Amino acid sequence: MKERHWTLILDFDSTVVQVESLDILAEISLKDHPEKASRISQIKSLTHQG
Repeated sequence: MKERHWTLILDFDSTVVQVESLDILAEISLKDHPEKASRISQIKSLTHQG
């Protein structure tokens, strides 16, 4: 049987947790990326718009 792989990302907008979960996931997933700071800055500018 063929395995199916999928990714689920939930962003709770500080409703359930006190942080933007997408920001935290970006920090983790971009840990060793050479453009980490720039990409996280872009993500944060989007997630903090509301």
